[in-house]
Amino acid sequence: MAFQNREEAARLLAERLSPYKGQNPLVLAIPRGAVPMAKIIADSLGGEVDVVLVHKLGAPGQPELAIGAVDESGNVFLSDLVQNLGLSPDYVAGEKQAQLEVLQKRRALYTPFRPPIDPSDRIVIVVDNGIATGATMIAALPANILGLGERATIAYAVANGNMMGALDDRRARLLAQQLGVPVVGLVSILLKAKKAGVLPMVKPYIDAARTQGFRLHPATYAQALGLAGETEGE
Repeated sequence: MAFQNREEAARLLAERLSPYKGQNPLVLAIPRGAVPMAKIIADSLGGEVDVVLVHKLGAPGQPELAIGAVDESGNVFLSDLVQNLGLSPDYVAGEKQAQLEVLQKRRALYTPFRPPIDPSDRIVIVVDNGIATGATMIAALPANILGLGERATIAYAVANGNMMGALDDRRARLLAQQLGVPVVGLVSILLKAKKAGVLPMVKPYIDAARTQGFRLHPATYAQALGLAGETEGE
């Protein structure tokens, strides 16, 4: 979809986000292009605006080609390009350090007299003026709201036409659904795999996931085994 300018895009986005009006959402802008857009959205929704500082990690000789991104806390998201281009850990570490220095200067410029606004327990809307590889948007999603895996899945799905995302975290599933991303969980994948003849049983895989911290309500566990034609005693 083409827009006349960023202001029009921001106004249209604010209309789509109108259900959050009056809930004091925190609108985080990825500088620099998204800052005026975030202001328009925050004003429309009655929220606050802040910047979320992330920077792409550029490929050797092609700084505009993102091999990943880093946020101001040093959290890094790396795309498959790192492996595809055969980039060394030393190159990635050096690029990370260089971009962290850029982010430190930007934070001093944008909010010199206060720390970033805490996004905990807030409705958070992250705004950028465009998505190429999706790496910057992935790194921008607040780490204390969703884990890196969930952030990567949602951002990649959105950037690629809302393809289906495999998500089990409740907050991640809610966010994905709000963004129009269809979701499927681990249990559903296992049930489909058994139905297709790929797996003989689902119980060993569900049990293995539970031992690794995968949380599943006992009733849901029993229902899944029932759908698979299995029992807890097998």
